[in-house]
Amino acid sequence: VSIAQRLLMAGATLLLMLIGASLIVTTFEQLGERRRSLATLAAFGTPRAVLRRALWWQTAIPVAIGLVLSIGIGTGLGALAALRPDSVGDRILVALTSIGAAAPSFWLGMILVLAFAGGLHWLPSGGFVPWQQDFGAALLSLLLPALALALPVGCALAIKLRNALVGARRSDYVLASRARGTSATEAFR
Repeated sequence: VSIAQRLLMAGATLLLMLIGASLIVTTFEQLGERRRSLATLAAFGTPRAVLRRALWWQTAIPVAIGLVLSIGIGTGLGALAALRPDSVGDRILVALTSIGAAAPSFWLGMILVLAFAGGLHWLPSGGFVPWQQDFGAALLSLLLPALALALPVGCALAIKLRNALVGARRSDYVLASRARGTSATEAFR
């Protein structure tokens, strides 16, 4: 394993850790906003342990789904854009991911609700189905918020991954290996 590959892996790992940290910070900010409604429930006698557990699951699951979606979106689009650098497809993907990375989550959330709940009627537009009632419907009710959180992060990851892969493909090590007659796939490994 070369030094360039180790540095690329370390950079990708650090980027994923930053993505996870940003999702966690967003979660804690949302928890601070919910403090008033939680205080009202506690005043009416709901045990704090029940509130904590409910809040934890309602927060942790969308964040986990969002993290998985952002990694999948970022890795898939980044690798796809890096296959043929500077082609028309690459430029279109870079433009779309740049727009997606710059779009605020609340705006994306509204657009996703209009598209998938209002127009296509594939997903619910709001509310939460309890886990005990229907597990699949509960996951579907969390998909739109998780996707709204995941798209900007996934698009930013796609841009970073694409640039790293294109840079690695154009590195001196790969170019020298190609000059010695190695195939493009073998040289890039």
